[in-house]
Amino acid sequence: MTSTQARTTVAELAGAPGPFVSLYLDTSGQVPDTAQQVELRWRAARRQLATAGAPEDLLDTIESFTERAHPGGDTLVVIADAERVRLVRQLPQPPAAEFVAYGPVPHLLPLLRWEQRQLPVLVVATDRVGADIVALQPDGADLTETVAGDTMHITRSHPGGWSQRRFQQRAEDRWEANATLVAGRLAELVDEVRPRAVVVTGDVRAVQFLRDKSSSRVADLLHEVQGPYDTTDAAVDQAADVLRRLAEADVAAVIDAFRRERGQADRATGGISDTLNTLARHQVDTLLLVDEPRLLARPAYAGPKPDQVGATVGALTALGVDEPVQAPVGDVATWAALATGARVIAVPAELADQVPDGIGAILRYTT
Repeated sequence: MTSTQARTTVAELAGAPGPFVSLYLDTSGQVPDTAQQVELRWRAARRQLATAGAPEDLLDTIESFTERAHPGGDTLVVIADAERVRLVRQLPQPPAAEFVAYGPVPHLLPLLRWEQRQLPVLVVATDRVGADIVALQPDGADLTETVAGDTMHITRSHPGGWSQRRFQQRAEDRWEANATLVAGRLAELVDEVRPRAVVVTGDVRAVQFLRDKSSSRVADLLHEVQGPYDTTDAAVDQAADVLRRLAEADVAAVIDAFRRERGQADRATGGISDTLNTLARHQVDTLLLVDEPRLLARPAYAGPKPDQVGATVGALTALGVDEPVQAPVGDVATWAALATGARVIAVPAELADQVPDGIGAILRYTT
């Protein structure tokens, strides 16, 4: 029995043999006995998993993660197959609802829903000397660096008379030169990190110089935040709102594309049966699932391979599966999408009317 704490991506789970443990354990709390509360929650989850048939040695391995889960985050996510732990995450927010299961396919949508909001971003706090830059990346590999320019003549003086204008111009020239240095390094980091946004704050004049000196591909990513955000720590907090709005816009764009393709009777389909059929044929480019437990819990069927999916036992028989297993449609569809290289989008429950029956797909091609 082995465990892994490597940053395995959700997509890398595709094709792993089942059955699977799916655990979303609430590890939140500030009270002194939070660790004891987490232990009690895990004990209840362990009993449920053992009753469902999960191996005891696997549960022992998972327990080692639960013992140190608090205060590492507010949700401990563990996905394991029958042999080993495949993925471990600590999420910063408590789960909407705790979840524990041992079944033929893993429960991945809550994790994917969280990940679709974790966009890479560069945060820049700039002044007339240079800038502090923080790169925040979904895989946790954050980077911080300082770009410092020439400070000579950087402070405006007021000597009066004919020399005042000369001193001011020297200061302006130096600020501009420093902004050029920052813009150059920022362009390199944009190529390296591929951020969804560059959130910039600091001295108003320095921000303007930075915008003027940035190439169009960088300038198009700039989001200036107003207020007393003269440090990267404060700007990082503000960046969360920028990224939230961008993530919501990304989902809205997918929904618009889905509606447009359905309106043209072209590259989109909806409903359990049709969507699962297109997943089985590897046609799906983007899977849309409405994040509403009642809809996602409806039954579907799967075979030993993740692309063997269907709405009925007969659909699986037609795929050559002798003994189909029943599982929630949300899990079956997600698992098939990942196995066939499709993107999965969790659609907020308040937009359920945009996706008939709560499940749909934008297709790569039509037959």
